[in-house]
Amino acid sequence: MDWNKFDKGNHGVGQNCFHLTWIPKYRYAVFKYPNYVREMDKILRDVASQHRIKIYEICIEPDHIHCFISFPPDLSLNQVFRYLKGGSSYKFRKLHPRMRKYKALWSIGKFHRSIGTVTTEAVNRYINDTHHTTRIPLSQHTFN
Repeated sequence: MDWNKFDKGNHGVGQNCFHLTWIPKYRYAVFKYPNYVREMDKILRDVASQHRIKIYEICIEPDHIHCFISFPPDLSLNQVFRYLKGGSSYKFRKLHPRMRKYKALWSIGKFHRSIGTVTTEAVNRYINDTHHTTRIPLSQHTFN
């Protein structure tokens, strides 16, 4: 077992990896424009780095987002969703004032799956699969 692959805290060692998916309100194809995809990618990565969330892969489709992430054990999954969805909605709507007339950018629903039951290669393969049309950009981070 390679202990360098785990997150280390003061009193523990572990791994907290998840595959997350969420959709825009009413599943509108908000991200059908490449500039919106690039902006959301940058916003999500900025929000994640502010809260010590590592994004290994991200795929922004016109009507949904996939993320392969890990986060420290002192954060809960609900906090991570709140940071990613809430922070990105605030920053994206600030960039695009005409989107502020809508009550919310994101739907209240979400999907999450712990990576403990599948291999990280399977998650990366699914996120980078050809059925996802907009893979901009592929993450420079690889999960070893």
